Amino acid sequence: MDGILRETGMGPIILFAGIFILLYVFMASGLQGLAKRRLLTGLGWLGWIPIANIYLFGRIVDDIYYCNGYQKHYRFWLLITFFANIPAGWLANSAGDIRLLGLILLLVIAVVDLVLYLIGLYAIYSDYAQEYRVVFLVLSIFVPGAFAFLLFFIRKREGESVQSPPGYWENGVYYLKGANPPRE
Repeated sequence: MDGILRETGMGPIILFAGIFILLYVFMASGLQGLAKRRLLTGLGWLGWIPIANIYLFGRIVDDIYYCNGYQKHYRFWLLITFFANIPAGWLANSAGDIRLLGLILLLVIAVVDLVLYLIGLYAIYSDYAQEYRVVFLVLSIFVPGAFAFLLFFIRKREGESVQSPPGYWENGVYYLKGANPPRE
């Protein structure tokens, strides 16, 4: 068996596939655990489906923001940047001058997507690991795949925004935190 792997050059491919599967399992399990902790009923299994896990990640971040009084629609921005790669990829594979435009679009979309993910990770780390949020974010930036293990690590913690209500009552009216009460 060892000779076959060495002759065909499949050893590194099998190694990288194993690492990818391991990271995917940790990430999916972490997302599922976070969704369960946030009481996102019936959504935890989306962590195991390749594109649906982007939606679940955004939904968890949206829930954190909502509990803190903000509405961001984060899940939709993540999906838009993901699917924007398709037409940009078509342009990048075209012939002529339009190819350069496609390559530039792919680069811009990749940077925007990365920034959105890092902001989302920071929101999750701030809610579940307040004291280590910066360390976790730096690890997620500089250590490939660290975010999967970190999501798995914090999946059983209780988030701060889950413990506090998303708003307050005043004069018989319920207001979200961060929203200004209507002027009279």
